[in-house]
Amino acid sequence: PIAHAKWVIYRKKVDIIIKVSIVIPVYNVEKYLEECIESAIKQSLNDIEIICINDGSTDSSLEILKKYEKKYSNIIVISQENKGLSASRNVGIRKAKGKYIYFLDSDDFIDTNSMELCYKECEKYNLDMVTFDAICFLDKDYVGNDINEDYDRRDLLPKYMLTGEEFYVVSNKSGGYKAPVWLNFYNTEFIRKNKLFFVEGIYHEDEIHTCHCLLKAKKIKYIDKKFFNRRIRNNSIMTSNFNKKHIYGNFEVFKELYKIYCIYNYDINTEVGNTLYQHVNLHAKSTLSRCDFLKEKNIRKEVVEFLNNNTDIVDISTDIYANKLSLYYSLK
Repeated sequence: PIAHAKWVIYRKKVDIIIKVSIVIPVYNVEKYLEECIESAIKQSLNDIEIICINDGSTDSSLEILKKYEKKYSNIIVISQENKGLSASRNVGIRKAKGKYIYFLDSDDFIDTNSMELCYKECEKYNLDMVTFDAICFLDKDYVGNDINEDYDRRDLLPKYMLTGEEFYVVSNKSGGYKAPVWLNFYNTEFIRKNKLFFVEGIYHEDEIHTCHCLLKAKKIKYIDKKFFNRRIRNNSIMTSNFNKKHIYGNFEVFKELYKIYCIYNYDINTEVGNTLYQHVNLHAKSTLSRCDFLKEKNIRKEVVEFLNNNTDIVDISTDIYANKLSLYYSLK
């Protein structure tokens, strides 16, 4: 009887199949963390694991995480020294046991039925990715400038299944292309098989990840639902004053997108090749203009040198590429 009891317990453990892994990187968000975790716990879909990566928090975030881990068996807390958002997400990719994976920012939250609807859509159509919309709201203590972020794409995106390349072209043409990964729900095997990890140590890493995922995806579908609730708050990466880290992030995005362009070797005369070409140049121009705005001549010198060595992708207008130098500063 004892042996039989052990066998029954063992069978129960084996039979549990994790449907979705929600990965939550956490760094000093004690004020918002409980609302975020509660939104993950209260999902209508069963068999979800919640992986929280404490990225060297110095406030009470870790204590909050431990409280939830003790109370809920499906919450896993991993602590590490501060390595940044991308590194934390990469830990989640490696640890996830779910068939699908979702990256949730710890100062935001998701609707109760979001994971269930994404899961069912992926299962029905055997999708690599699902993408959806978001609602932005101001934190009650926010005192910064008004931020006009619109993640309503109902009139911009088709609601039928596409390849990732088709979606990349259509969304860029319509103005419905959005880079944040919290708008996407992924097949975990798709992420791992294609080694779609995040570039670590930079800002704007989502720009690289989303582009690469779309170019690799065989099947993607847009869901006309605002599942994600995006908080605009003080002292976040996106609302902090623009500085060198943002510029270097832009520069790294540009270089990585250029690398993708070279690896895929798209014909520039095709829709996807031309779209990627324009995307690369957009980030090149953005990097240069932001160098000019902050008068960062050393970074600009690196950018110009890179552009001069890779003239096959450069289509920079002269007012940004050269003439603005005399208006703001000298590279000498």
